[in-house]
Amino acid sequence: MHRIVHEALLAITHKNVEGHLVLNVKELKFKPDFLWDEIFVEILHRVDMEPSEKKVIALHRLCSQPTGRTVKLNSRIEACRDRII
Repeated sequence: MHRIVHEALLAITHKNVEGHLVLNVKELKFKPDFLWDEIFVEILHRVDMEPSEKKVIALHRLCSQPTGRTVKLNSRIEACRDRII
């Protein structure tokens, strides 16, 4: 499972010029539903954040929200739904 998640992350994430981790939601939607939770958990680990069910659910919701929506994951990290340019 770890290998599958790692390969999925390589295909759908990158760091932008500011060093922020960017997830391509359009590409995520092509991934099987069972991988979404694992992908979100790994993303949280990569930004040095302890994953929780609440945070994973918040990221799920954010992916279905319109552009411009944000979710505060902790006091220093916020996830934002934005367009990929």
